[in-house]
Amino acid sequence: MKKRSLFCALIFMFICVSVSGLFSGCGRGEPSETQVSSESTASQMTIPPEKNEEPSGPVASCELEYVDGSVLFVDPTDRLLKLIDVTSGNSREVSGRTVYGEFIFEDGTVWFSDGVTEELVSVDIADGTETVWFSLPMSRGIKLGNVLIFADERSWGKDTAVYKYDIQKGSWENRRLTGNISSPNRETVQFGSECLWYISAKTGKSVVCSLDYSDFGVETVFTSDGENGVFELELYGWDLYFADSGKNVYRVRDGVGEAEEFLSGALRVYSVSSEGIFYQKSYGYPSKLYLGNNAGRNVDVKGGIIIASWGNRSLFRRIVDGEESLVMVKYPEDTVVYSRECSVFDTVTNGRYVLVFMNESRYIYFFDLETGTEEYFDMPRLERNGVSLEEYMADTTGLSCPSLVALANATDKEIADTFVCALCRNDRYTLDLLLAEGEYVAPFDRFMPMSVKTERTVTGEDSVKYGLVYSFYAPSDSVLLPYLPDMLRKGSLSLVREDGFWKVDTNAS
Repeated sequence: MKKRSLFCALIFMFICVSVSGLFSGCGRGEPSETQVSSESTASQMTIPPEKNEEPSGPVASCELEYVDGSVLFVDPTDRLLKLIDVTSGNSREVSGRTVYGEFIFEDGTVWFSDGVTEELVSVDIADGTETVWFSLPMSRGIKLGNVLIFADERSWGKDTAVYKYDIQKGSWENRRLTGNISSPNRETVQFGSECLWYISAKTGKSVVCSLDYSDFGVETVFTSDGENGVFELELYGWDLYFADSGKNVYRVRDGVGEAEEFLSGALRVYSVSSEGIFYQKSYGYPSKLYLGNNAGRNVDVKGGIIIASWGNRSLFRRIVDGEESLVMVKYPEDTVVYSRECSVFDTVTNGRYVLVFMNESRYIYFFDLETGTEEYFDMPRLERNGVSLEEYMADTTGLSCPSLVALANATDKEIADTFVCALCRNDRYTLDLLLAEGEYVAPFDRFMPMSVKTERTVTGEDSVKYGLVYSFYAPSDSVLLPYLPDMLRKGSLSLVREDGFWKVDTNAS
């Protein structure tokens, strides 16, 4: 399951400039490359009285959790943790702190890192009691009894850092995943119940490795030819799935250190559910996908961008009759059971449940893929503030757009740069403002280069063409280009003069 992610609202400032992620924060240094760091004690934390409870099973982090008739989620419009009662539609903030990445929910307590201070915090959602533990950046992770294992996946362009934090002892260790370069575009780290899996790109090959939670020991699970042989990982339940350069999909069962072939003929895995694996057989935009299982049965189905899959239903973003739409599909019939024309701002999901935030809407839409039902809740209307092009480029909220005055006075180069910025933010609202009449950009998966340079290649009286030169956080990010809309894949952008405005012509791009 892929999204756009999901904490993109805080990181828009990184789109159009080259940025390197840096480790920062109280009491932590850059993790060791070859060995576990020496154990450190979190002296400034607060430890509550011990509870005589048996450690619970593994609890993975998420961006949405269904809790006793309420939805606990990170609101992508402001990165605050909120709770909505499904029956009444009433909502409230759980904490006034923004959330760094995902959160872990267990026994009425939610764990997350503060988006500003990077402090590890736990909050009782019933009474709001808050405990500050230590300054450690948790993007995603897992809780195993009194131990937290988590990763910092926002130091883009650097090897991913993994931390182990013992809540009772107040001590932590770290590890740098050598060859696993952090990127906002691909999931290259997954948390099983007993170990963490990650991709290590090496010269001429890519290796799927496991990192044992108990001692941080590393084992090789699978080796593929080519540095992009395995470029992303999927998790279903506690099992790992991935495709390799030989066009095979492999599964690593939880607790088993060996990869087994699951099915053949796949270039890329998009989603996994109890019905099977959604995958692509050939390069190009995923307008057609295949649904297959390990019994050798597969069927071609209509594609699009999968938001979530659960049981026999999936929620897609598609173009329907030239308009962006939200579509729920039931399998194996490949039947559309729900469709709504809309411009998606962002989505939040844990697989079964999905919250959809739509541009220019005063509702949050809630989908249960187990039952196929949809509900909606009132929210402040998700509107955009019209600003100058410079202000739009610098915006970090995702809630601004170029004003009509700014667009009317813009040069073709300024429009090209603004359009590229909107593409990298997956800002559907601004993209629509900049498109020529009747044109559209198909919904696409995450695509956030470190920088994009626009170079004029063709100039006409009322038209101009630009080439797009990408620079990526991780070299393997370039492997995603064949699966993007043609304009992005070709790195070409055409503009035409229309009613006094420069507009983007996707057919000519």
